[in-house]
Amino acid sequence: MIKLNRIGLGKSWSSVPGYLKFIIFLLILFGVWGRSCARNNELKKIIFFDVSYDITSLASIEVFFNVENKTLYSGKKPILIEVYTNNGNLVASKLTNIEIEAKQTKKYVLVLDKFERALRVNESIGEVKICLYQRKVI
Repeated sequence: MIKLNRIGLGKSWSSVPGYLKFIIFLLILFGVWGRSCARNNELKKIIFFDVSYDITSLASIEVFFNVENKTLYSGKKPILIEVYTNNGNLVASKLTNIEIEAKQTKKYVLVLDKFERALRVNESIGEVKICLYQRKVI
């Protein structure tokens, strides 16, 4: 008969005292809460303004906008651009990354060349919305 010796993996998780597990759990909750507060503050400190558009053809729209970054951090940020008709129907949307420098204002021009649906007769572009895209976690 073959004997198998089990290799010891050290102390198991069950030997950790209960109060220590509770403290670790509270630290994890505090970290998640702190991260969500930091992300919400970031949303308030990156401002999009002077949003305008130009219809270059039946299949594309150029969107012009300025971004002001009031934070101390620079980097690539995902933004969501949505184009609506005057009736409030979504025509085009694009998720893209832009490079934002710390404490600076910068002008951007982005082209939306894929429409989700064609414009109907007597329908025109009514509004362009631009916002930072935040992943939803849970």
